[in-house]
Amino acid sequence: IMKLCFLYTALLEAFTKEDPTLRRVSEHFPFAATTVNFGPEAICGVHMDYANFISGLCLVIALGVYDHTKGGHIVLHEPKVIVEFAPGDFIFFPSAGITHSNTRIQAGE
Repeated sequence: IMKLCFLYTALLEAFTKEDPTLRRVSEHFPFAATTVNFGPEAICGVHMDYANFISGLCLVIALGVYDHTKGGHIVLHEPKVIVEFAPGDFIFFPSAGITHSNTRIQAGE
């Protein structure tokens, strides 16, 4: 993961040098973008991140308060894996190469 972090940082530096209108999320953050899914009852539909770096990894972090035994699971479709995802958990996975989604959290969460 560290090699990938260094690669992302080098690419971001090159892109922002080439195009000064581009802005980084943070000087110390290796990813080019962030997405935040806010509730209530946040859900991310089935998708693949086609525009992401194909050899790269996506970081997903679960924040908030919800019953992780009843919802909020990460679904990785091709490997047919469902991951129970508790608040504070995180996962790296190749989002440009794996179709993914999450299950709905409970009403009011």
